[in-house]
Amino acid sequence: MTAPIFPEVLRRLARARAGRPGRAEVHLASNGMLLDPERLRRLVDLGLSSLMISIDGATAATNDRIRVLGKLDRVLDHVRAAVALRDAGADLRIGLSSVLGRANLGEAAALARLAADLGVDWLKLEETYPATPFARRDLIAADAPELRDAVAAAAAALRGGRVVLVDHVDPPAACPCQATAADRDRAAAFRAADDFAHRARLAPCRAAWDQAFVDPDGTVRAIDHAGPVLGHLLDAPLLSLWNAAPAQALRARAIAASTPASRAACA
Repeated sequence: MTAPIFPEVLRRLARARAGRPGRAEVHLASNGMLLDPERLRRLVDLGLSSLMISIDGATAATNDRIRVLGKLDRVLDHVRAAVALRDAGADLRIGLSSVLGRANLGEAAALARLAADLGVDWLKLEETYPATPFARRDLIAADAPELRDAVAAAAAALRGGRVVLVDHVDPPAACPCQATAADRDRAAAFRAADDFAHRARLAPCRAAWDQAFVDPDGTVRAIDHAGPVLGHLLDAPLLSLWNAAPAQALRARAIAASTPASRAACA
């Protein structure tokens, strides 16, 4: 939201996609602080079609303590404006993302009720990633009973409503085509909910062919932010790195780890 090149990036995505089959979905993850109605309208006009706003507490006291310099009241005003824009006809899917930890575990059900009251399309409850001292102190193991109880309470609060719950606190890593019979239904349900939230179809077994990640300094990684480095944009264009030996080796390993049945299911 603060990068001056962001509107031009969206324009180039739209131009690159023009004339091709299908459509370009643009998913923006934001803390919502700068997402005022005028700015959001401009982004939708430039092709933004999917929006995730991070809220880590159902109360200002909790959210603003976790999200340093965040202001829940301001963010909620922006969410309401986004929902009004969608309801007025904008092609926009809107969701909230909440990272569950010790500081906000007791507000999971209240977060679900808040999502329903706001009229968003989905709520994602996410695991804590121990990237900061606070996150390391706040982290709860994915199999902790109190965490599972909190997710269950949120699910109960949303039951019968229109908000889709994405349980991301311990997400299945495998595609439904690769999961064991016992895990296949859970993997399929997770993929359906997560794909709805991203407004895209993501297949982990195809990630080596489908996904790349570019760091702010131009480093290109396979698949995501934790993936192996393929090279740097100062040294080679993205397409060259996408087809170079490290990327091809990654795909060869992915094929070797798959089965003919899984390849047929996710071809």
